[in-house]
Amino acid sequence: MASKLTIVVMDQGGSQTKLTKCLVSLSNQTQPAPEIMLITPKVTAEFDAVTFKLVQPATVPFKTVVKLANQWATGDYITFLSANNFYLKEDALATCLTELTAKQADMGVANLVTLVDGTFQI
Repeated sequence: MASKLTIVVMDQGGSQTKLTKCLVSLSNQTQPAPEIMLITPKVTAEFDAVTFKLVQPATVPFKTVVKLANQWATGDYITFLSANNFYLKEDALATCLTELTAKQADMGVANLVTLVDGTFQI
């Protein structure tokens, strides 16, 4: 059985276009049914991909975000993304979870992934 992943998207209230692009990137993942928690100061944004939404001030400390994720997430693994600048290759989450599961890891830390001439580079 595949591990369930909770993705916590932290939105600081910036560009709606960037938030939408991030959430579309997540909804296109090959990882089956990730749980997406959106933490945002916006009260009007609604997205089909979002499982759970918390409206919090843009200045909420990261330790509070971690506490909220631990309280509400149902995934076997939790990852944190910034809505303003994080877009993923379609198989990125599935690849990461496969490796974490194979190594029976409790935690994984991903390398910075960049986009160079239309290709994702690690």
